[in-house]
Amino acid sequence: MIDAGLVQLAEQNTILYYTHQNVAELWNVLTRPVSHNGFGLTVAEAEREVRTVEDGMNLLPYNESVYRE
Repeated sequence: MIDAGLVQLAEQNTILYYTHQNVAELWNVLTRPVSHNGFGLTVAEAEREVRTVEDGMNLLPYNESVYRE
């Protein structure tokens, strides 16, 4: 399910980052029913997708300097 563009960046050893907000929004769309523009995944399936993000990217702290950058 991870976007092919992200896979390509990872294969090029690009350092990728995510924030807590990214995970919250991802979880929302992954578990939202298809009839409401989501993917309709189960909790277990969504958890696997989130773990893929967490395993392949670096978590940025939630603070003002990250926001400004």
